[in-house]
Amino acid sequence: MTAAEALLNAPEFTVSELSSALKRTVEDAYGHVRVRGEISGFRGAHSSGHCYFALKDESAKIEAVIWKGVHSRMRFKPQEGLEVIATGKLTTYPGSSKYQIVIEAIEPAGIGALMALMEERKRKLAAEGLFDEARKQLLPWLPEVIGVVTSPTGAVIRDILHRLEDRFPRHVLVWPVRVQGEGSAEQIAAAIRGFNALPEGGRIPRPDLLIVARGGGSLEDLWSFNEEIVVRAAAESMIPLISAVGHETDITLIDFAADKRAPTPTAAAEMAVPVRAELFVEVSTLARRVMVCWQRGQEGLEVIATGKLTTYPGSSKYQIVIEAIEPAGIGALMALMEERKRKLAAEGLFDEARKQLLPWLPEVIGVVTSPTGAVIRDILHRLQDRFPRRVLVWPVRVQGEGSAEQIAAAIRGFNALPEGGRIPRPDLLIVARGGGSLEDLWSFNEEIVVRAAAESMIPLISAVGHETDITLIDFAADKRAPTPTAAAEMAVPVRAELFVEVSTLARRVMVCWQRGQEGRRNELRAAARALPAASDLLAIPRQRLDGAASSLPRALKANTHAHFRRFAATSARLTLRVLRGQVAQAKQRLTVSGERMTHSARSLLRNRRDRFSGLEVRLKASKLSNALAQHQTIARDRERAQRLAERARRALTMALQRLEARVTHSGQLLAALSYRSVLTRGFALVRDEDGLAVHAAASIGPGARLEVEFADGRVGATVDADRPGATSPAKSVASEPKTATPKRVAKPVGQGSLF
Repeated sequence: MTAAEALLNAPEFTVSELSSALKRTVEDAYGHVRVRGEISGFRGAHSSGHCYFALKDESAKIEAVIWKGVHSRMRFKPQEGLEVIATGKLTTYPGSSKYQIVIEAIEPAGIGALMALMEERKRKLAAEGLFDEARKQLLPWLPEVIGVVTSPTGAVIRDILHRLEDRFPRHVLVWPVRVQGEGSAEQIAAAIRGFNALPEGGRIPRPDLLIVARGGGSLEDLWSFNEEIVVRAAAESMIPLISAVGHETDITLIDFAADKRAPTPTAAAEMAVPVRAELFVEVSTLARRVMVCWQRGQEGLEVIATGKLTTYPGSSKYQIVIEAIEPAGIGALMALMEERKRKLAAEGLFDEARKQLLPWLPEVIGVVTSPTGAVIRDILHRLQDRFPRRVLVWPVRVQGEGSAEQIAAAIRGFNALPEGGRIPRPDLLIVARGGGSLEDLWSFNEEIVVRAAAESMIPLISAVGHETDITLIDFAADKRAPTPTAAAEMAVPVRAELFVEVSTLARRVMVCWQRGQEGRRNELRAAARALPAASDLLAIPRQRLDGAASSLPRALKANTHAHFRRFAATSARLTLRVLRGQVAQAKQRLTVSGERMTHSARSLLRNRRDRFSGLEVRLKASKLSNALAQHQTIARDRERAQRLAERARRALTMALQRLEARVTHSGQLLAALSYRSVLTRGFALVRDEDGLAVHAAASIGPGARLEVEFADGRVGATVDADRPGATSPAKSVASEPKTATPKRVAKPVGQGSLF
């Protein structure tokens, strides 16, 4: 039997029968399959609720459909360009003779796809402004009611409640939700919106703060907090919201929309409320400081003066000649301290720019304090507990006479130690003293101590008195500690805490590395499963190449014949009449184009001339208005200058009058206090050859040259020891004023030597 006869005996199929047979064959042969590919052509759900798109890779494409009921239950929704793994059954669509996959489940293909989806969603929501800082609200300082959205059975809610109980017990409302799996995102969003919907003053109190929390997990476990419905609910919340999802290294989209992100649920509880015991201590401390400041401000400036009481005959008054003065009372000391503080601040000794950063872990610590008090023992004990360091103690007196000089010398002495010397140079200085009254702490207010602290090249901590005690060295020091023990705590960290932190960081680094390795391993396995065999890759290209090779000779011959026919037809149309007609048409087009160009140029020129005319008119008007405005401005400035000149003239006249009055007053005061006023009353001043005043006759030898100064001039004289009563030129001259001045009745009482 020939092949033609065999074909005549083959059964006949209608189109529908053949399509149905193919459909059964495909569905029976493959059934449920898992297909990995990139979503292409997805434009959202159809008006009927079904989704139509295609899955493709580098060389093939398959049509896909998701029915309405399946799409509504899907955890991950399809998105354009997302690489996914689709599970479904293969079938055909007879209406267009195509095969397609009916998808029942869909999931992202690996961590990379999830991260890409998360980044795409993040950019979309950020473009809508949901992550703007301007939308975020401040957390209440002490909320009355705290709402918590989390699983009721996990360890997270226990950690939050325990931490709140330790710090500051508050009323807590828990909205139980699923934090993982299907439907969890809708429950979380409904809980946030439910808390916001509670009325003020209702039967169930409305929270002042919300905490959305979950423990750590993989990116898939935390995916519910990356869903748009949850992010939008967090951004729309009118109640301040803290997100505490996963560990510190876990980032979800709700973290960007929340008002505050906490690294862990425990940290969220710490952000929510302060520590009640610390608040009590702070309030009592502030109250004590307020009382001390009030008491200090009630005192006036009083002093205790030591000296001799005497009289001043020139004005018939008695007075005290002061030999020593000291402040009397706290008020005077405070006034003196404030005056000294302003002076030193004006010199820049308290500027923040001068202050140095404390070393994180100093090798050597220098301590300036009393060697016998409890302060040095507290510092050494605290350093030993936290992180033992080498300590150099410079013993000084911290109270009484000479203590300020010793403290300043100790600070400068530590700074003078050479680097690498026999005695190591400290990396940090602590100047410390226990509490006391303002008089007890006065040594630390002396300028010599403050200047030494400000000039110190070694970072310096001042720890003088208690927290309420303020001295001037606190402003000059690089850091102020409320107590000596606190200074030791500032100087070094806690070694045990450092060990814990280092081990925690090392563990986190290892966990991150392991996660990265596991993710790369999974990606490599998925890529290996997706790689087809080499023969499968080359089969279709080889078939296409063979077909192209067999059809190439015929295609070349057909191409040559086609070009020959085209050239023959073109040569038949190329005649002289045709060429002349084409030239005439080109000439006609050129003439028309020239006329149109001329007309266009004239129109353009006319339009520009009209435009420039309008601009000329506007420019002239603007020029006139500008000139008028300038004239008015000049007139106002001239009037203002005249007023200022008049005020300057009056001010200069008044200043000159004040200066003239001050000069006149100073001249009168100089005349009253000068020794020349004494000479006008008949006294004389005797000087030797060196110009020094002579106090006694025994200090003058025979023949010595003297100079005698009177109120109206000076004369020279020579000492004559043999004739004490003889008249000398000096005496003859001195006798003249006596005739003009009446003789005094008595010598002034209490008049000491003028020299």
